[in-house]
Amino acid sequence: MLIFLSTGTFLDTMLSTVNKWSCERDPITVNCKIFETEALYDLSCKTTAYNWIKSKPQLLTEEINPNERRIYISSSNGGSVTHLSAKVFTKNFKSFDKFKTSFFSIYRIVLCLNDWKLSSCTCPFFLKNFKCKHIFAIAVSNNLAVFPPTAKNVPLGLKRKRGRPKGSTKALLKM
Repeated sequence: MLIFLSTGTFLDTMLSTVNKWSCERDPITVNCKIFETEALYDLSCKTTAYNWIKSKPQLLTEEINPNERRIYISSSNGGSVTHLSAKVFTKNFKSFDKFKTSFFSIYRIVLCLNDWKLSSCTCPFFLKNFKCKHIFAIAVSNNLAVFPPTAKNVPLGLKRKRGRPKGSTKALLKM
C-alpha cells in the first residue's frame, strides 16, 4: 500500500533511517554490518578467466600513467582490435543504435597497478557485478594475482560441475 507523507514526516523518516544505517555500519559496535569495498572473485570466475586467457585474445595496451594501463580487447562477436577501433570511446555518434553496436564490440579495461581489484571494465558482466574474467586474467598476466590450482583443473571449453571439486587421489600425491 502506498502512503503519502508530508514533507516534514518524510524528512524525519529519512533522517532516522540514515541514522540507523550509520549506527549499523559503525565498526566499533559488536554487530556491525561492513560494506564490501572490493570485489570477491569466486572459483567459477577464476576458471572462466583462466580459460579466456588460454584462448590468447588479442590485446591492445596503452600506458595512461605509471599506475594505470588501458587495455582494449574485442568482444566475442567483435573483430580485431586496432588503435582506430579503440577510438570508439571518444567518438560522437549520431544514433543510439550505432553507439550500442560500436561500444559493445570492444571492451576497455582500466587496470590499476597499485590495487588491481579497483580496476574497471566496460563488459556487460562487469557493469552488473563489478567483477569480470577480463580483469582477473589481465591481473594474472601482469603478475598482480595468481590462478589457484583448482581453477586450472577444468579442460578448455568445459564447465565446472556443481559441488566441491574432487581432490587428488593418494596414488598421485608426492610425499
